[in-house]
Amino acid sequence: MASVSGTFFVNPIPSALAHYQRESEETWNRIGQDISVVDDYVSVEGRSGATGKAQALLGAVASPFRLRRRTDGLILVAWPSLGLLEPHLWHSSSQATAIIVHDPVPLRRQYGFGRLPEFLARHPRRGAPALIAHSPDAERELVRLFPAHTVLGVLHPILTSQVPINEDSETVLVAGQYKPARDLELLAKLGPRLRRLGFRPRIVGRGWPDSLDGWEVESRFLSEPELDAELAGASTMLLPYRHYFQSGIAIRALEQGTLTVGSRTSFIESLFGADSPSIVHNASDVENWVRAIQDTHTRPAAAREAHARYVGLCDESWTAFLGEPRAQQWQ
Repeated sequence: MASVSGTFFVNPIPSALAHYQRESEETWNRIGQDISVVDDYVSVEGRSGATGKAQALLGAVASPFRLRRRTDGLILVAWPSLGLLEPHLWHSSSQATAIIVHDPVPLRRQYGFGRLPEFLARHPRRGAPALIAHSPDAERELVRLFPAHTVLGVLHPILTSQVPINEDSETVLVAGQYKPARDLELLAKLGPRLRRLGFRPRIVGRGWPDSLDGWEVESRFLSEPELDAELAGASTMLLPYRHYFQSGIAIRALEQGTLTVGSRTSFIESLFGADSPSIVHNASDVENWVRAIQDTHTRPAAAREAHARYVGLCDESWTAFLGEPRAQQWQ
């Protein structure tokens, strides 16, 4: 069977990355790139028990070889199913591949990380794929882990939609699944302080403690419409992480007209600019968080400006990546 030419997007976890895929497709449409989504790629999510995990592993190993036999062009992989081991599955002397690595150091336990994967990462096979990072911090970490690979920085995609102005809410929201990297100590100090100032501190997402001082906690899975409604209904969203490389939920909040407050990282500087009042300079000082929340709360219309700014930067970033001669980018 003859191979099909073009650029192809592979999403191994289509449920978890459904919104990310939509953001990617809208970003590519804005810059005039025709990229085909591979719909029949074997998913590695939602498989439980020993049999399910074995099937997921087999699919993750076999699918790259089947896809390369069918296609001739650039392949973009949305997630490294096997962590640091993933690049070894995509080596090719004739076909360009780029793997998007969201968290080079995972925020929770994930398969494919550890001493042996790190050793193998330093010794790539011929025709190794490029690796894409969505923040300068992630890019630097990937360079450390994969010193012989080509590492490229491309901004996190974002939806095109018109951003609403959220003016009447007092909700300070933490959204998304609980992970060990979340700073519960900070939240416990921040909650009562925010309540005294008249805010409504609220947490939504799976796995959170049932109670946290000063916070209204709804620990459950939220559907896509429910999550968007929570983000749109908040005055401000928080990123209470001890460390993180990027935040898809902060991008999603901006799409809904809500600014995010977080500690200074390369990601949040890319999102809002280095001088944004939403950036906390000393993350260990609760009062700095309070001040940033208050400053962000008084600027509801600023989300539109921030969204327009980031869309421009994002489009420039993807145009630069996809517009270069692909065969010369990293091979």
